Amino acid sequence: MAESDGVEFCANRAQSSMANNKNSTLRCTFSAPSHSNTLLRGLSALRDQGQLLDVVLAIDNERFEVHKAVLASCSDYFRAMFTGGMKESNQNTIELKDQP
Repeated sequence: MAESDGVEFCANRAQSSMANNKNSTLRCTFSAPSHSNTLLRGLSALRDQGQLLDVVLAIDNERFEVHKAVLASCSDYFRAMFTGGMKESNQNTIELKDQP
């Protein structure tokens, strides 16, 4: 089943379920085995093209344009920084100090 087939399958089930029972709740699981690879390739392409990068990490004399969502999804440290009300959550550039 192609990824788009999964969406069509869910839509068809929703239509038939709602036609049979107006108060029913439809539960549909969408499965797309290649989605994670597609997502990672897409994020990498956006980074390579300099698009939708929403914060700069400054470390010593180097600067890295990054996606907050990617950092937060992979790191508890950055998740806390961007979602926990810290001042860095609203800054365009975040200075990271090198610790000895």
